[in-house]
Amino acid sequence: MTHIFRWDLDKTYLRTEFDTLGDIVRTALQTAEEKTNIPGTATLMRELRRTPDGTQNRIHIVSGSPRQLRRVLLRKLQLDGAEIDSLTLKPNLRNVLRLRFRAIRDQLGYKLPTLLEARSKVEQPWTETCFGDDAEMDGIVYSLYSDICAGRIRGDALNRILREARLYPDQEERIRQCAAELPYFDPVERVLIHLETGSPTSRFTPLWPLVVPTFNTFQTALVLYGDERLTAESVGRVSQSMIDNYGYDGTRLQYSVDDAVRRGIVSARQVRVICDRQGLHPPKPRITLETKRKTPDYISLIQEVHEWQQSRKAVRKASPRGLAQILGLDRRS
Repeated sequence: MTHIFRWDLDKTYLRTEFDTLGDIVRTALQTAEEKTNIPGTATLMRELRRTPDGTQNRIHIVSGSPRQLRRVLLRKLQLDGAEIDSLTLKPNLRNVLRLRFRAIRDQLGYKLPTLLEARSKVEQPWTETCFGDDAEMDGIVYSLYSDICAGRIRGDALNRILREARLYPDQEERIRQCAAELPYFDPVERVLIHLETGSPTSRFTPLWPLVVPTFNTFQTALVLYGDERLTAESVGRVSQSMIDNYGYDGTRLQYSVDDAVRRGIVSARQVRVICDRQGLHPPKPRITLETKRKTPDYISLIQEVHEWQQSRKAVRKASPRGLAQILGLDRRS
């Protein structure tokens, strides 16, 4: 049966920096050829099209990048040989013109209604795997998306969460309307969060086992292999691309396997075939973690993210000279 893969781009598929004004300008001016992948992600996205029975899976991208970058991003995906079914980008210019400055950085008010509306157009009981990163709220958004679709979070419980998220009224209304119209069916099989900003894995414990944090694309591929969404051959191609193009070696792959088993995101039994194929030592079995999912306390999780965002407002800003260097106007650079 067809499976849907929903991807973010920045810090999930592409290595993108947004911490300073200089980072933002540099990213906006990059050509498709200058954009850099998270190691192994281009190969992984290509492999996700392959299925043992010949069925073509679907790949949909929902990114916080502005719509003005559509042509560049499509060109980048074309260069990577990645075939996608849709690319949804954020209307940041419209947000600025409407003075909705909070919406420029907000992800929940943008991604959640987009995901729900996209799901309402899926007429088959196809399941999904979602990809994000730890820079903002991807884990919370995808988990909440799952709970709304399943009917675990609707009505008053959903209203309280939306109020805490500080959304605009039209964003809340889109979410409520979709929630009311969707049938009770949880499509989300797994959420994979790339730890691009160095978050501790414990940050995602409240979202376990649906949401799984990984340190690199090889670990992501191991989880997908355990979920029977990738073949052992596909995992091998992902790891080989990381060796050939990004300086990975057997030691780093071995550490990734050992860490994945230690944290319980895959079992020693599941990765035995991969280890045999890659010449790695099979890890020792570990105690299996709790696999029963509980509905998270989204209000507390959103409050924690807001506090974290407030602390980041003191992040350094690019100096005038730094901006001039980025734009190529400083002759000393």
